[in-house]
Amino acid sequence: ETTTKQDETTTKQDETTTQADGQNIEVSGISADYDGKAHPAVVLKNVSATDKVEYSTDSNTWSETMPTVTNVADSKKIKVKITRAGKTYDYIVDAIINPKDISGDNITLNKTELEWNGKVQRPKVVTPAAYTKNDYSVKYSGNGKKLGKYTVTFEAKGNYIGTKNLQYSVNVYKNKVYKVKNYNCKILGKGKVSIKKALKKNKTIVVIPDKISIGGKKFKVTRIESKAFANNKKLKKLTIGSQITEIGSNAFADDKQLKTIVIKSKKINKVGKNAWKNINAKAKFKVPTSRVKKYKKLFTKKTGYLKKSMTIKK
Repeated sequence: ETTTKQDETTTKQDETTTQADGQNIEVSGISADYDGKAHPAVVLKNVSATDKVEYSTDSNTWSETMPTVTNVADSKKIKVKITRAGKTYDYIVDAIINPKDISGDNITLNKTELEWNGKVQRPKVVTPAAYTKNDYSVKYSGNGKKLGKYTVTFEAKGNYIGTKNLQYSVNVYKNKVYKVKNYNCKILGKGKVSIKKALKKNKTIVVIPDKISIGGKKFKVTRIESKAFANNKKLKKLTIGSQITEIGSNAFADDKQLKTIVIKSKKINKVGKNAWKNINAKAKFKVPTSRVKKYKKLFTKKTGYLKKSMTIKK
């Protein structure tokens, strides 16, 4: 709304209009999406070189230099004073930089698949070069210590607006070996692992479990690899879990004090050469009742089993 009085030289208005007294000056504030560039804060139309234009953001300090706005935080009200032919016209406009929607921006993770290592793992977020750390926050759904899928929530702020959910996974891979507690375990696939190597040779009692946990997931222990427990000079008692199907060559070779072997598995169908070589000559094997005959045939001299001095009983 424009108010004009004959004895006043100033016309005031709060919004952009065409002057009621015949002047066609138009003033408006810029409204633009953030693009990292400085934009003139005020748009002037029908202003000539003979007009004096001044700008202020606080009503106290005035300047003829056009103010600019670059960031969302720069958005502000600007007062404009235009003097033409001895008469002054005042305006108040809003200069606005709108946050940019991130939906079209290439925001990714530097890795979408991580290999499990038992430690905290988080991929890095990759943003366009224009982004600064003040423009976003990142939240991870977990710490990556367990196997499985995770979500990274990218929340824009400051000069940007929007949310993106980025996915990554932590995995183990077939035929790779991973350290799990006292063992190096080899991934066999389909939820199965083997004991590749015992990491502690000073155990007097060893229990090979039915299952072992890797990154929070249970794997069946189905095989004892070649030389996995060889040269364990202190081992006296061994229990083999119910899921074992194969015992590798030299698996327990030279475990000279090994005298008691409890086998819970009914599934063993292969025992490698010298698996029992040089264990205690009077070793006693306790096996499931239904497997006594089968294991007596399976544990041959070739495996290191001494028929004359060792026994297999239920």
